Amino acid sequence: MISTSSAIVRVVSACVLTTALALVAPLSGEPAGAPVRFTALAVNMGHPGPTGAGTVEIVVNRFSSDAERDRLLSVLLEKGPEKLLDVLRDMPRVG
Repeated sequence: MISTSSAIVRVVSACVLTTALALVAPLSGEPAGAPVRFTALAVNMGHPGPTGAGTVEIVVNRFSSDAERDRLLSVLLEKGPEKLLDVLRDMPRVG
């Protein structure tokens, strides 16, 4: 049986990894300065918490510079997702 705190750490780690991958994946053909919108369906299968579903919308106002991306990727690969979350929290908001 997985503890609730362990499950939460896994969910946070998955979110951080998804964010990191989005920072690494280049988008071509997007006009500079135009916000980019992503919409997805989020589903909680009930572990932990109650079941449910909802829409998640992410609006990116600006993409990270190559230097910012390289720093985040380096932290992820060398120190793991928990440290990446700390670094992301300390950075200025970009999207």
